[in-house]
Amino acid sequence: GPFAASNKAPIFGARSGVLTSEEAQAIKDGGFTKVVVVGGDASVNFGALKAQLGDGFQYTRLAGQTRYQTSAEIATWAADGTGDEATFAPVIPLSYNGMAVASGENFPDALASVDLLGRNGSVLLLADETYPWNAETTRTNISNVVGANKAYIASGYVLGGQVAVPDSLKAELEAATE
Repeated sequence: GPFAASNKAPIFGARSGVLTSEEAQAIKDGGFTKVVVVGGDASVNFGALKAQLGDGFQYTRLAGQTRYQTSAEIATWAADGTGDEATFAPVIPLSYNGMAVASGENFPDALASVDLLGRNGSVLLLADETYPWNAETTRTNISNVVGANKAYIASGYVLGGQVAVPDSLKAELEAATE
């Protein structure tokens, strides 16, 4: 999303966990040396991807148990160059300042923000309070990503209406940046 937009990098979607032969060839022909793999084994078959692309690439995998944890991994890597499975840092990192929070249950708000966040060089964090298991992950992400980096956040965006991002979540975000 925002990282790809900011760095003018393509995004390839691994349908059924692998790339199409055309996508793999485009990566090989594109002069790329680094590949950022987003998602766990349920999303991207890492072994198959490496077999498709062959040698000559450096890989970094950004994944969590849920899309919310994955969004926190992406944000942290894109801004700080760190992550559980990060083997390289971004050449042009993003910023926590101007970051956005959007619902992870319904993607249009997050998707619509990609150009804005890419131009601003800011990260995106997915959140949800609809289900208890997502709400706990969201609170952890707010603490670990927003709260831990509040010194770098002068402004930010909450994307979506009251149904997508309830006032209780906005209050948690505001408290984390105080």
